Amino acid sequence: MDKADRTFIVPSDQQLKSKRFYIRHVWRPALAQGLSRRNWLDGLTLLYEFEGRFFWRSGDLYIVPEIDTVFTDPDNRWYSDFEKADKSGYAPRQYCRVWERLRLMCLYCRVMDDPDPLMSASAHPPAPFPLSALVSRSPSAE
Repeated sequence: MDKADRTFIVPSDQQLKSKRFYIRHVWRPALAQGLSRRNWLDGLTLLYEFEGRFFWRSGDLYIVPEIDTVFTDPDNRWYSDFEKADKSGYAPRQYCRVWERLRLMCLYCRVMDDPDPLMSASAHPPAPFPLSALVSRSPSAE
């Protein structure tokens, strides 16, 4: 199925509140994208190309909000704290509770990680998730 024909289920606030969901479907995939905090804002505009393909579990259409109303800091500085891991290196140091921000990041990761044989590998290389990306600093450094 062509990616343009795919539909994507939008995560609910309840799902985003779950630490397990947060780690598996937002935090780790976001780190795996390898985007800088500033590049995230540009990358998220890709979601507009998939307008009409995002649906709530109920079947209602999800309208992608304006990126700059959700991410009000043009430098996206909050992302520096978002990407930091706890001492274990396998979970975030802190959890963001701005649901719409997390929702957009989750959707972006779903779109980018959607297997699509027609997508150019040179334009969008696959982003494997290296465990080293989880560790922002070694536990022994504390």
